[in-house]
Amino acid sequence: MNDRALPPERVMIEAFLQRDASYDGVFYTGVRTTGIFCRPICSPRKPLTKKLSFFAAAEEALSAGYRPCLRCRPLEQGGEAPQWLRSLLAAVEADPTRRWTDQDMRERGLS
Repeated sequence: MNDRALPPERVMIEAFLQRDASYDGVFYTGVRTTGIFCRPICSPRKPLTKKLSFFAAAEEALSAGYRPCLRCRPLEQGGEAPQWLRSLLAAVEADPTRRWTDQDMRERGLS
């Protein structure tokens, strides 16, 4: 199991529906009706949001019984999170006891 925290579900749904490349590598989306999991940038017709599952890593989706999409090929991705997320994770790891505020996120350009 991956210890990395996922963004809020509403954010992941929006990123998936908009094919937001800034979330590529941050999460994977499984479609319960097809049993396939994709990267957020995948271009097929989007399913109903109630049929989606979200995973922090491709391995989690595979363990849950999903198979990789043949269009976006989530197993061939480099797997590197976007710079904004790497920067935030580094800051959190540098001071794990800090309580982050909305103001902290705004100062980092994340709100």
